[in-house]
Amino acid sequence: MERLLSFARIREEHEECCDFNANIESIVSVVKHTLHMNNIELVLSLAPNLPSVRGDSTGLQQVFLNLINNAVQAMDGKGSLRIETCHGSGAREVEATVTDTGCGIKREYLGKIFDPFFTTKKVGEGTGLGLSVSYGIITRFGGRIECRSLSEEDDPGACGTTIKVVLPACHEVKNEPPA
Repeated sequence: MERLLSFARIREEHEECCDFNANIESIVSVVKHTLHMNNIELVLSLAPNLPSVRGDSTGLQQVFLNLINNAVQAMDGKGSLRIETCHGSGAREVEATVTDTGCGIKREYLGKIFDPFFTTKKVGEGTGLGLSVSYGIITRFGGRIECRSLSEEDDPGACGTTIKVVLPACHEVKNEPPA
């Protein structure tokens, strides 16, 4: 199982100080056409002057690609996708939220969505690795990933999912010129 999970990763992540917003913008530029073709309105609200975060640019981009792809599939051809960044509630944290107006996730599945190979998709439509790999990437750098969701069962007409990604800010050491 570990070999299969490692195969699902792009490469081994190396910790660096990353610009959260730049990594999100990079992935958004890749998926903009897909969003347009699926009649999905994108609302991007990226807070200025955020500190860099602990992470790996390739890994962060993989996380946001997974979250956006899941949102597109959940909206099934129409909806709104909102991506926001801000200073986290904890000291020295930065957070991003990805919110969709899709079908939502049933309550009984919420505790399983980060488990490897768990999927609610039809056979052949999903591997159940996207959220699991994303969880691994984020937690590897001391962060956390959380989900809130309402399905049709919970509140007809108010469905959707919000995934929150929180990472610690980098403690960059500035090189001081010699005295």
